[in-house]
Amino acid sequence: MKKIVFTLITLFTTLQFSNGQTSIPTINQRRILTPSMAGLGFYPADARHGALGEAGVATSHDQADMFWNPARTAFAETRFGLYSAYEPHWLKSLVNDMNFIHIGAYYKFKNNRSAVSINYTNFNQGLFQSTNSNGQSLGNFNSDEWALGINFAKKLSPNFSLGIGIKYMKSNLLSGINTGSLYGYQSQPATTVAADISIFHQDTDSTKLINLNYGVYISNLSGRINYGGTESNFIPTNLKIGIAPTLKIDKHNILTLGIDANKLMIPTPTYDINGKIIQPSTAIGGIVSSFGDAPDGLSEELQEIIWSMGLEYWYDKKIAIRIGKFIESENKGGRNFTTFGIGVKIIRRINVDLAYMKNEQIDSPVGNLWRGNVTFGIGKINK
Repeated sequence: MKKIVFTLITLFTTLQFSNGQTSIPTINQRRILTPSMAGLGFYPADARHGALGEAGVATSHDQADMFWNPARTAFAETRFGLYSAYEPHWLKSLVNDMNFIHIGAYYKFKNNRSAVSINYTNFNQGLFQSTNSNGQSLGNFNSDEWALGINFAKKLSPNFSLGIGIKYMKSNLLSGINTGSLYGYQSQPATTVAADISIFHQDTDSTKLINLNYGVYISNLSGRINYGGTESNFIPTNLKIGIAPTLKIDKHNILTLGIDANKLMIPTPTYDINGKIIQPSTAIGGIVSSFGDAPDGLSEELQEIIWSMGLEYWYDKKIAIRIGKFIESENKGGRNFTTFGIGVKIIRRINVDLAYMKNEQIDSPVGNLWRGNVTFGIGKINK
């Protein structure tokens, strides 16, 4: 029963954005930002940054850079790095066959100033049953979304790097089913090509008591997509800005504070008197207007910012203790996590990390999550 309910909510929300012919859905009564391909905007099941409340755009280099800030791979400490993460049974309180896969790798060139990275994300939403408007079964189908990208990063100075990337994204949400007389069109997979832009500054002055890193990552810049209807939909174009000051207590003890602000650059859902969603005329227009289109003005725009904060303590660069907080406005989704984690450097280039995310929402379908990762780098770099 839970699976059927979730299926109906997913399809109803997606089709409403595709066709624009239905009344205002319950999920958007408080104008929650709801892009298509939403799963491809999620960050990976990364134990280190998960323990930091998902703050990660300005933290120090690790093997998951291609997902958090691709420009940071230019500061990689090894020639080659590989990252993979698998998150099974996502939303397990509702369904048991949703999962995420994230795979990434980078290679740093011999000039020690530039790097290339690839990343792959797959969001499998599981098996669904299709029915027509009369409730008759049209068979089962599998719904999934995936993206494959490549990024190039280069140091423009000893402390500053720029990253640019391109990715192909595909959403096979409805698997070609005919939506029937209710929506009146044959569904189709949605595809697009998107761009990523990132910058990273790493403070390496060893004489300072406090070093300050900062970063910016704009991901999934693209046009709109459609699933076969007359209306098109925005994908999860996202702006992530972060800082990470590091306090060197002494040669053995280091403390870093990471703070990230996330803003989905898609329009706030608004509707005409007939309940039809009002769409900007162009994708670029929607991205630009997303910073000032909320009906309640600045106060609502500020509610659309998601905050991630985390503290990371390292002892002797071998053992890490982490705590964090993820905060989203109750009027824009209400996700709220307190996070904890530890990390251990087994040898110089192998890290083992574990994180626990405690959901502060009693009735949330996400629940409490454990995450674990083993990451490694290969190849010595001559400084």
